Amino acid sequence: MKKNLLRSIGKVSLIVTGLITGAASKIFWLYQPEN
Repeated sequence: MKKNLLRSIGKVSLIVTGLITGAASKIFWLYQPEN
């Protein structure tokens, strides 16, 4: 039971981290001064 909970929490945190990283890179790319 606890192992499954930890595994699901790990999956969720991985997905959240991926979303945050993607959003941050997108924002950085959008607000980057054009060369």
